[in-house]
Amino acid sequence: MRHIILDLHDDWMRLDARIEAVSGEIEGIGQSEAHCRALRTIPGVGPIISTALVAAVGKGEAFESGRDMAAWV
Repeated sequence: MRHIILDLHDDWMRLDARIEAVSGEIEGIGQSEAHCRALRTIPGVGPIISTALVAAVGKGEAFESGRDMAAWV
């Protein structure tokens, strides 16, 4: 049983390290991308939400108005 728990602990530590690395990459993208920086000026919008929104809609050119985008969201 101890071996299993130690293996699970190692897996957990590797996942923590990977999450930290990916979070750093997302933060970097959010800082370097102008659209992400603009979105982050909205209270409550951080690096994950801003990069996800930019990845999904780009500049928002597919929408005729802000109302259309709000309906999509």
